Amino acid sequence: MNVPQKNSILRIVATVYKVLAWVVLAVGVVFGLIMLVAAQQMFAGIWFGGMNLIGLVIIVIGLVNFASLYITGATAEAASEAEYAARVNQDMIEQLTRMLKAADSKPAATPAAQPVNLPTTAPARPAEAPPLPPPPAN
Repeated sequence: MNVPQKNSILRIVATVYKVLAWVVLAVGVVFGLIMLVAAQQMFAGIWFGGMNLIGLVIIVIGLVNFASLYITGATAEAASEAEYAARVNQDMIEQLTRMLKAADSKPAATPAAQPVNLPTTAPARPAEAPPLPPPPAN
């Protein structure tokens, strides 16, 4: 089909959301690991075994924000694809309608075909085959 893509802005926004989601995930994980391991003097938080547990919270926040942004981007992309598929279907229906109108307007080159008379009853069953002989006894 030669249906042009529309909504290029929506596709760009979807791509930006997906890229931003990956950046947020990377930053959240890196900053969370830094807080877990090397932030003893930087930030007062909840300590356990020499690790700042605020880093776990930052990692979880990064994961949640990643999921939120990625789902938003995927939804925008799906909306763009659904709109494109609807326009392709509309174009195909218009082509089929034009073809049907062209076929109806053509004069018949041959006389109208006679309807085929199909049998109304099922065909008779073939004669029953004789039963198989019993297997030989060993």
